Amino acid sequence: MTVDVPVSDLAASVAFYAEVLGRAPDLRPAANMAEWILHRDPELAIRLVVSSDRSARLRVGIGVADIQFERDRLAPSAELVTKPGIISTLQLEDPDGHQVVLWQDLMRPRPAPQSD
Repeated sequence: MTVDVPVSDLAASVAFYAEVLGRAPDLRPAANMAEWILHRDPELAIRLVVSSDRSARLRVGIGVADIQFERDRLAPSAELVTKPGIISTLQLEDPDGHQVVLWQDLMRPRPAPQSD
């Protein structure tokens, strides 16, 4: 599955999503596109596509392992919304006004930290 996110400024949007996802795009299939492959089998991807159509706003949800870490990294003053024992979310907005929601599933136990 690929989610196409229409953007007006590819450079600004690539910078935003690279910060959120923690890495540069995996592919640049065309001059007006950038794509991150988030999972291989089945393949899940987010693709930014330059578009002049501003009629649609998207909501992109991305599950994370540690919502507090992501908040501290991306938006320290943002509010976490938590349903105790169920889910915690952090809402961001990309340069084109699309809602990007990072969420942590609180119903699953977190893996123990790796020791070196």
